[in-house]
Amino acid sequence: MTTAGVVEFVLVEPEHPGNVGSSARALLNMGFAHLVVVDPVGSGWVDHDQARAMACAAKRILHSARVVSSADDALSSSHRIIGTTRRHRDERGPDPVPIEQLSGSLIRSVAAGETVSILFGPEDRGLSAADLARCHELVTIPTAPESPSLNLAQAVLLVAYELHRSLGSEESVDLSSGPLPAEESEVRGLLEHAKQALICSGSITSDTPAGRFETLRRLLLRRRPNTAEVKLLRGLFRLIEKSAEADR
Repeated sequence: MTTAGVVEFVLVEPEHPGNVGSSARALLNMGFAHLVVVDPVGSGWVDHDQARAMACAAKRILHSARVVSSADDALSSSHRIIGTTRRHRDERGPDPVPIEQLSGSLIRSVAAGETVSILFGPEDRGLSAADLARCHELVTIPTAPESPSLNLAQAVLLVAYELHRSLGSEESVDLSSGPLPAEESEVRGLLEHAKQALICSGSITSDTPAGRFETLRRLLLRRRPNTAEVKLLRGLFRLIEKSAEADR
């Protein structure tokens, strides 16, 4: 890929070394190279015989994979986070759409210099509600209703295929001339600051329904503010905190 940004395929808490190796092979097949593994079950999975065997010619991707202990570490520099799910709807996140509906816009994001992270959950349960809530968008892979669950490496292959196909079909890429969206760590800090300011001002209390703050989270994720906008909003939250402290 001759683009300014990257697509990272993030495996959250994978349980089987063979699936990690097969995922690396899928990325090589489709022209991608950035694999991130979050808190894998067990240790020494890179040198695990099954991982190496399933990776085949993709051992370079397997050995260069970034291994981190938490999703925060994996996503801190991401500009756009896409979660994969077979759920039809999650009240804490956006409605899932088929991956082909987003593939073109994801390629344009990367061409514009963004780091796009695509999250895949553990084999037995998928992404947690907390991981889904931090995603800008959710995608799903249509399957037969009687057998909706895909193997982890199969899911990686199908998503990578759709992106690879989109790369080949895009006649021209519309590069944004504006600033990049803020990185995930900046947005996370903004949301934490927002919650503190709202608590300080009394706008939310222990009795406030959790959905009220989730609405603010969704608004900010949908807007994808840039760094300057994040700084502006944090300045406003500081003013709210000072005003609340002065009224006490």
